[in-house]
Amino acid sequence: MKTVKIDYSKSSVKWKGYKPGGGHQGTLNIKEGKVDMNDDNVPVGGVFTFDMNTISDDDQKGMMKDKLEQHLKSDEFFNVPQFPLATFTITKIDPNSDNEGYYMVNGTLEIKGVKNDISFKARYMKINNELEIETQTISLDRTRWNIDYGSKGFLKKLTEHVIANNFDVDIQIWVNV
Repeated sequence: MKTVKIDYSKSSVKWKGYKPGGGHQGTLNIKEGKVDMNDDNVPVGGVFTFDMNTISDDDQKGMMKDKLEQHLKSDEFFNVPQFPLATFTITKIDPNSDNEGYYMVNGTLEIKGVKNDISFKARYMKINNELEIETQTISLDRTRWNIDYGSKGFLKKLTEHVIANNFDVDIQIWVNV
């Protein structure tokens, strides 16, 4: 077994949040990451740390972009001053893929000091001396991590500030093997 660090210049995390009539999307940087590989260069584990200070919006401009990004970093969402990092630790990868080459990945995601188990599908492809690991879209319920701002379940009446509880994440990881 060997452990390899991810290639930060190629790896990416994209997010998308939803609200009535639209939503927002953006990116987040990985601060640190490693993938555990067996002797056949097949991923068997790993740990990824996300730098919440880098959360950015891609669909707004100027002051609206700055306002949204500051709001996402505030205590109403990710409380980045108190919790600057989020971490995902892989606990198990099912060695059997589905018909499309995706494996079930299980792990623990910690956001705002709250840990929850999650599962999602990911696949890997060897390209020359690199390995690309790509997830299917991961849908997360933000209220599981005490991110309650604008949640219908936490409002007495609906307003223009209602946002969906679920947000989506797509992750692409590159490592040199």
